Amino acid sequence: MLDTYQCNGVPSLPEFYPSWMKDSFRYFEKNFNFTVNNSLDLPSQMLNIVQKALFPGRRIRPILYCSFWKDIHHKYPENKKLFPAIALELFHSASIIIDDIVDEDEVRRNKHALYRIFGIGNAVIVSHFLISAGYKQLLQSTNSRDLTKYWTYSYESAAVGEFIDVNKIEEMSIEEQVKNSLLKTENFFLFIGNCLHVFSDVHDDIVKLFGIIGRCFQISNDIYDLYNIDGNSRHSIEKPYRLNYSYLVTRLVKEKILKEEVLLKPIYKDEIHRIAMRTRDKLGRRSEVITPIIHSALQELKGLNLSINIKNHAEDFLILLKKSNFWRHIHETKKRNDN
Repeated sequence: MLDTYQCNGVPSLPEFYPSWMKDSFRYFEKNFNFTVNNSLDLPSQMLNIVQKALFPGRRIRPILYCSFWKDIHHKYPENKKLFPAIALELFHSASIIIDDIVDEDEVRRNKHALYRIFGIGNAVIVSHFLISAGYKQLLQSTNSRDLTKYWTYSYESAAVGEFIDVNKIEEMSIEEQVKNSLLKTENFFLFIGNCLHVFSDVHDDIVKLFGIIGRCFQISNDIYDLYNIDGNSRHSIEKPYRLNYSYLVTRLVKEKILKEEVLLKPIYKDEIHRIAMRTRDKLGRRSEVITPIIHSALQELKGLNLSINIKNHAEDFLILLKKSNFWRHIHETKKRNDN
């Protein structure tokens, strides 16, 4: 299995990641670890749950924030300029705690979901704490008013998108519901673009860029989830699930591979497996489905008014989304030493 792991005692990422992402990860992880362990005045039992919620992690969003900041300013963000990245990781961790409870997922990153270890009550309380801690980081940041405004909008949109996804709103078309579902992820990434725009003398195309990245991230994740259902430990044989509205599900319905009514009822893993098999038969390999989407995103990227360094790093990340080992790393977490 692949994971965030220790390289000579220092947190790192697997070798297939671009070097700029690995460098940014090490920089952020050191600062994030210090903040969590030295700035949170908590009872030891609560701190233990918080640490379980936050570590280990891949820090995809903070990595992009720090890396693109360095592209613009030629150094990593320090002090108050780093607080938004710390806040975003706290917010994201809170959101996945709630997602696991809502979706009744039993495993996250190859370990039991937080609520399975400490109970729903403690998990919910910790998620509330992480949100408050994230806002505390934003309030200490430079340009805190603008940053708080952007984040509040992003989180509000994510909550609405999650409600629509869970409840399958009948008066909305599948396309509308897919758009709302994508916004859940896209707005977390848009927040990064808005932060960089607030802090930096950079074209507002930086925000458009993170919209592209956010959409591709979610679509690629959805495609991997279905194509690799056998290796996705989040699905249990005993418990029924509902398929999320996603790019791939919409395409399956349009091409009559999947009936729309299937989306409105709980289904078990064996039925999800059959849907995955039909998808492979009709649409081809996973790479054949995701490649045109990434290609289109790369074409959009070329038209943005951004520096060559930013475009190169964005291209690296978009291409990374095509790789199965990236998503295996996302889903399968295990500490190891690489000496």
